[in-house]
Amino acid sequence: MTVGYIYFELSSYKKALDFLRVISPEFYDYPEVLLAIGWSALKLQDYQATLSALSGLVTNYPSYFNLEEAHFVIGQCYLKLGYYDFAVKEYNEITKKKPKPTDYAAKLEQSSQELVIQEKLLEELNSELLVLESRLLLERTLTTTSNGSMDFISVDQKEMEEKSQALYETLGKERRNFETLKNSLLSLKKQIDKDQINRDWRAYADYGKARALFLKTVPQ
Repeated sequence: MTVGYIYFELSSYKKALDFLRVISPEFYDYPEVLLAIGWSALKLQDYQATLSALSGLVTNYPSYFNLEEAHFVIGQCYLKLGYYDFAVKEYNEITKKKPKPTDYAAKLEQSSQELVIQEKLLEELNSELLVLESRLLLERTLTTTSNGSMDFISVDQKEMEEKSQALYETLGKERRNFETLKNSLLSLKKQIDKDQINRDWRAYADYGKARALFLKTVPQ
C-alpha cells in the first residue's frame, strides 16, 4: 500500500494501481486501499473502475470514517460522465451526513478551565492525605513506644483514621471525575479536528454540486 501511495504521489497512477490491486480484501485497512484505487483510476479517467471500487467501499464499509471522500470521488466521476443528477446525489450525501459544524471554541475553553481546577483540587487532596498519613504514622509510633503494643488506639488516632479513609474515598472519586473530564476534553478536541475536515469536504461538495447544476443547464 505504501509503495502504491508513493507511485500515486509521483503521478504514476497505473503503477500505483498495480500495487494496490494485489492487496487482499482481508487487509485490516482495506477501505483505504479501495479509496486509493478509486483516486488512481479517476486520474487515469477510468471512471468505471473508480465507480466499481468506491461503490464497494460505500456498500461494504458504511462505518468507514472517511466515507465523505468516497462520495466526493464518485460525484466527480458522474460529473465527468455527464450524469449530473447522480453527481448531485453524491454531493448531497456529504452535506446531509455532515451538517455545518458547531463552534466548539467556548465549550473547549470551559472544559480546559474545569480541567485545570480539577488538577489543582487533586494536588490539594494529595497533599492533605500525605500530611494526614504522616500524622497517623507518627501517632502509631508513639503509641507503640509508650505501651509496647498496637492494641491501644487514642481517640485522636481514630478520628485521623476515619478522616484518612474519607479522604481516600474523596480522592478516588475526584480522580475518576478528573479522568472523565480529561476524556471528554480529548473527545471534544477530536470532534473539532473532525469538523475541520468535514468543513473542507462540505466546501468541495457545495462547489461540485453548483458545478453539476450549472453544467446540467448548458446545452450539450
